[in-house]
Amino acid sequence: MPKRSITEPLLYKYRKSDEHTIALLSGEIYFAPPRELNDPSDLDLAHSAELQLEQRVKRLQNQIEHVEAREGSISDELDDYEQGLRRIAQETHVPEPEEIDLDFDEYQVFLAESAQEHELKIQRQVEGYLQKLRIERAQQREKLETSRSELRDLERAWDATKHIILANSGAGVLCLTTEAANYRMWTLYADGFRGVCVGFDRERLTAALGALGLTIVGPLQVIYRKITIDDLVKPRFVKRPENLYCYKPPDWSREKEVRFVWRDGSGTVTLPASCVTKIVVGQGVSTEYRNRIAVAITRRVQNAEKDDGPFSVEQASGDSAGQVHIGTDPKLDSVVRDYRNTLFEKEWNDHHEDRSDEDDDDLLF
Repeated sequence: MPKRSITEPLLYKYRKSDEHTIALLSGEIYFAPPRELNDPSDLDLAHSAELQLEQRVKRLQNQIEHVEAREGSISDELDDYEQGLRRIAQETHVPEPEEIDLDFDEYQVFLAESAQEHELKIQRQVEGYLQKLRIERAQQREKLETSRSELRDLERAWDATKHIILANSGAGVLCLTTEAANYRMWTLYADGFRGVCVGFDRERLTAALGALGLTIVGPLQVIYRKITIDDLVKPRFVKRPENLYCYKPPDWSREKEVRFVWRDGSGTVTLPASCVTKIVVGQGVSTEYRNRIAVAITRRVQNAEKDDGPFSVEQASGDSAGQVHIGTDPKLDSVVRDYRNTLFEKEWNDHHEDRSDEDDDDLLF
């Protein structure tokens, strides 16, 4: 299916208020292994495929057993049908000679003709039923061969693709989203508005991860559709990284997830702090933790470069209708203003140092 290109300038990570979030503000990015993800089936395609394969094989085997049993019963049905017709014929009333006004010789001819007529009738009925059973047997055998062929093809196809899936089973994932005002995300991943939502500049983050020289792919847009064994046995499907890492059940669609995947590793990588350009603080974040965020921002101010770009801090609150409201955070906003002023001063000083060098050069000549 066509994949939507990711154009949003910021990608967000919802976090609770802990040490790892403070580290995240400094550029320490964690790629989680599959066992740590909320959805236990996420990225565990091999296990999912094995379960689906087992169910499919069991269903096909049941079909085969049913067809074989039905085919074996056809001959018995035919025998029972013929015996039943003969029993009916035997029980049919045969008139006495005086009932039909025949002499002995004529009566014997009548009996012989009646017996012959009954036999022909039985044979016609048996042949008709036999033809019906022949047609059914041919259909059952066709079903049997189709099921056996499907089973062989499925097992052969899985043998051809499972090594690709298993080779990617050690991946780590960085789960992000395109929304900072997602009520579900605030409640599930940001400790019910007692955590934060960290915004990354998408282009800077992509460039910084690419510069690490690791097998990291992304950003990849998650597709909310169940991935099936029919998908996983197609070589063209499993050879594309986004197909192995980007399918989730529709139940998760409200998260609008975007992810980066470290194909053969997991753990922490360190990126320039300038990749983080926004922090949205939940309404329930404690004063103590807000102070820690302020310290982290202050450190960034001290190490700021003139090309670090914009940086903002906001506050999020939720209401009973499930809506998220984002506004300014006065305390942290003053820290951000210091950050902007520092960048401006650095840019101003660098500019005038350059002009001063030019003046010196003029004096030399």
